[in-house]
Amino acid sequence: MKFGTTARLANFSSRVQYMQDPQSSPRQTANYIEEMLVELGSMSRAANTPVLTYLLEMAEAEAADIASGRTLPANQSRK
Repeated sequence: MKFGTTARLANFSSRVQYMQDPQSSPRQTANYIEEMLVELGSMSRAANTPVLTYLLEMAEAEAADIASGRTLPANQSRK
């Protein structure tokens, strides 16, 4: 399976805009990271790299927990 540049370029401008937003919250950042990890996980599965796929899935789960508010970023605590 080949990953073409068309799909990657389609999202490039929105990604650049997101990365330049200094007002992004930790949850928004985690959501963005989760989206990137989903893509990387797909690439890893297609490349048949099970350990890398597992690590990416674990990172994706952590990012999803932070993005949803189930887990707080390391520098924050519940009050």
